[in-house]
Amino acid sequence: MIPAVHIARGFARRSAKSTIITTPSNASKFSDSIDADRRSGFDISISLVEFPCREAGLPDGCEDLSSTTTLEMFYNFLHALDLFRRPVEDILQQGDPDCLISGAFFSWTTSVARSLGIPRVVFYGTGFFPMCVFRVLREQRPQDAVASDSEEFEVPGLPDRVLEADGAGFGIVVNTFLELEPAYASHYRKLTGKAWHIGPVSLISGVTSPEIHHDCMKWLGSRKQNSVVYVCFGSMAIVQKPQMDEIAAALEDIEQDFIWVVQILSHAAVGGFVTHCGWNSLMEGVAAGVPMVTWPLSAEQFFNEKLVAEVLGMGVPVGAEEWSKRTDERAAIGREKIARAVGRLMGGEEGERMRRRARELGKVARRAVEEGGSSYADFDSKIVVLVDYDPAAAPAKPPSKTSANSAPIPTPGPVEEPTAAAAKDSKKHKDDEFSDSDSEETAPSKSSQTGASSQSAGSVTAKDAPAQSNADPNEIANLTRKTEQVALGSSAATPAETGR
Repeated sequence: MIPAVHIARGFARRSAKSTIITTPSNASKFSDSIDADRRSGFDISISLVEFPCREAGLPDGCEDLSSTTTLEMFYNFLHALDLFRRPVEDILQQGDPDCLISGAFFSWTTSVARSLGIPRVVFYGTGFFPMCVFRVLREQRPQDAVASDSEEFEVPGLPDRVLEADGAGFGIVVNTFLELEPAYASHYRKLTGKAWHIGPVSLISGVTSPEIHHDCMKWLGSRKQNSVVYVCFGSMAIVQKPQMDEIAAALEDIEQDFIWVVQILSHAAVGGFVTHCGWNSLMEGVAAGVPMVTWPLSAEQFFNEKLVAEVLGMGVPVGAEEWSKRTDERAAIGREKIARAVGRLMGGEEGERMRRRARELGKVARRAVEEGGSSYADFDSKIVVLVDYDPAAAPAKPPSKTSANSAPIPTPGPVEEPTAAAAKDSKKHKDDEFSDSDSEETAPSKSSQTGASSQSAGSVTAKDAPAQSNADPNEIANLTRKTEQVALGSSAATPAETGR
């Protein structure tokens, strides 16, 4: 389910009226859950806006980033998001919201919120760790000193400036929990002020996965505990046939049971997760207490791999070294590397040690969203701040703080949506910005959470809660160069394939 829909449901569970603004096609993915919430007495609803496919030069039905297959379609999609401004403004003016929470691609919601005299909170689809690392690369550029794209280098001390994108809104909400990355949550808050960790958002409603009626469930039920590898590259990644053949051959060579792309990650039979390291997938793996074979492709995913494998100690890298755009051809990783990584994760003491670590983190994640937990408290804290918001005291938009002597690297936050003409003129400069993450963005609304396609926005009302907590910062080191380009995308798991 789209992560920010979970956030909207979280607001509703705290007695706030929450409205999700999205398109008919995207609403169909979660409307049953919203209807169930309404029957349970929660004040949550969906407002529909037609997606301007034709006006933006997109084929009918292309209503989320996973439907785009070329760079031109990507930029047309960004232009389509720009066209949402008028209908979303109309809904917000009628709904009289107290707050607007919007996805990173909806940068225009800052001025919309300002015109309504309400705060706009940004929902980023990634965590504190990659945002802190990205800031170092962007402002200090240690990657410029290496001789090749595959050479590792040490990331120095964390920076002392905030990203200019952070100043565009009132604050940010992050799909993470304090215990997962305490040093980076603390450091980011010291620099930016208002940042709330409220995840794993997939656990907010109290259900880790929907009930699935499928033959694969019967098959899983016949397998031993922790014996099956779960394979999923998110909905954004395009995996070419040669690579799929290598994956299948590797799993066959080591006689490893596997299941491919279905929402059963928390099943007891699943003992490992082959993932592209999109933040949403990472958080779902942590919430399920499952260790991972890490296979980053683009966006900030190489950063996330370092967090999983080297910081958290619950992952084995497959050996991916090539950062690429979603539509690029990639050299296939051979079956030997795949088999070696899966074998390390699924067998022996090393694999069992990572499973124990993953189970521990899974328990901590579940406690974090329960009453009294760190994310539960931060969610309440956020509501208190939003309710007390005074538009007269809100600061003006600050100037950019990009280093004058460094070329900019695309940020993991808001992206200015180009017009159709501007997209074509700037294509050669924008190519490196086209990347994907699996983070679907949609989010809350005194009555509205607004959202469109895989990106969205919203606003909310609510009550009191405890203040935020902080942790001591650490340092990060030995991070590779692979992910200088970052953008946000979407996630959804669909059909299943089982092996053996």
